[in-house]
Amino acid sequence: MMHREKGEALVLRNKLDAFKKLIVSNAPKGSEADYQKRMDNLLSTNDPTKKEDGKGTWELVSFYHNPIVATVALLTKFQSDVRNAESQVIDDLLGSVDRKIVKLDQLHAKVIANSTVVTIGSDYQADVFLSATSSTVAPEVFIGATWDSLKKEVVGGSNTPLPVEGGYAKYSDRPGSEGEKKWSGVIRVKNPDGSFSGFPFTSSYVAQKPSSVVAAEKMNVLYIGVDNPMAISVPGVSNNAVFPSISGAGGNLKPNAAAGGGHFIATVTTVGEAKINVTAEIGGKKMPMGEFKYRVKRVPDPVATISNSKGGPINKSLLAAGTLIPQLENFDFELFFKITGFRMSIFAKGKDLIEYETTGNQLSQPMRDAIGKLRAGDKVFIEYIKAKMATGADQSTRSLSPMAFTIQ
Repeated sequence: MMHREKGEALVLRNKLDAFKKLIVSNAPKGSEADYQKRMDNLLSTNDPTKKEDGKGTWELVSFYHNPIVATVALLTKFQSDVRNAESQVIDDLLGSVDRKIVKLDQLHAKVIANSTVVTIGSDYQADVFLSATSSTVAPEVFIGATWDSLKKEVVGGSNTPLPVEGGYAKYSDRPGSEGEKKWSGVIRVKNPDGSFSGFPFTSSYVAQKPSSVVAAEKMNVLYIGVDNPMAISVPGVSNNAVFPSISGAGGNLKPNAAAGGGHFIATVTTVGEAKINVTAEIGGKKMPMGEFKYRVKRVPDPVATISNSKGGPINKSLLAAGTLIPQLENFDFELFFKITGFRMSIFAKGKDLIEYETTGNQLSQPMRDAIGKLRAGDKVFIEYIKAKMATGADQSTRSLSPMAFTIQ
């Protein structure tokens, strides 16, 4: 093994060897051998195969007893060769990257909002950014597809990509029902080297019926003892993202499954005022959408009838065969009352007043017998009529208006 003297020439040689090793280790993949050959030729630090003037090492050949001018020139050459080596590897690395990059040469300003529906008191938020597209490579968008990252290919979904205009694929859909509609797909791009890259995506939108809100401000009433149907919605928000609640008057609010989304049943138990608060989830946050006040009332008293008559002239046989039936007039709810008892008074000509009482809604047999003996012009009064709801939470006793009849 050749003996080497210590000195700056040896330090320089070691640094050049380390530099060549660094360049080769950073060369593009597959080019290491080529770069090793280039570096050995460009920055050779090999010892001479034969001694020159007794000099057997690179250090001695390059620097020993050489004129200063020649040494400076050699060092300058080394500097230039180092820069050339760095430049070559950077150019090749950049070229290898650029071969796989799609050049984006069209810039567009884009705004994507978290939600296009903003309520007063909440924040409107949007991402504003610079979008870049390629005028030479159009993306292919396949709806409903997925991307096989191993095979580098589109799997499933539509066979035909979406039409592209100005670097943007155009997607449209026409929903047939309400609610959140999710859709997804893959953007496929052909690289300059002929390979493909895939970019899966997902998105969604909300479909709802065209709607408007019309309310009669003086008619906001909830009735005790009945199911009060209510439609509650927020324009621009799907029904499953709307959350109403009720407070006051012993209120309760539950979804009306039979009527579908956006429909509820409200029940109340106490006369007074109830408040319905509506909250909607927008942009991942629950936002208050308003408070709505309702007056709470009892169901109006029904009107008593017998043989479809509320009073006046009547045939005694028709009256005797009748049953007391309470009827709710001008009331839209399907609600029934039952008669729990009443009193009947008879004023027959030339006779004393006779009174009868009974429970239920049927005339007692003594009442029927007494009516059968009446003559034209005699009077019959049905009064102190008591009634209750047939079903429901309000089981209070109602006192109904009396009926007065004249026998024909």
